[in-house]
Amino acid sequence: MVNFSMADVCRQTGLKRHLITYQIQIGSLPEPQRLGGNRRCFTEGQIEQIREFFEQRRLKKARKTANEHGGEK
Repeated sequence: MVNFSMADVCRQTGLKRHLITYQIQIGSLPEPQRLGGNRRCFTEGQIEQIREFFEQRRLKKARKTANEHGGEK
């Protein structure tokens, strides 16, 4: 199994570290395993889960914005 650092996750998803960390802290995303030095270690499946989570948030926000402006999406 290949493991990825937080920096790898940020590069692959285009997300900022603080966005991912915040969602982990509030429980919206599961806490990844930690390696030596207390560094987070993500799997490919977890990276996909992060992508899907933020894509769903983006779509939800887009629908809300469209509805506020009278459009249907």
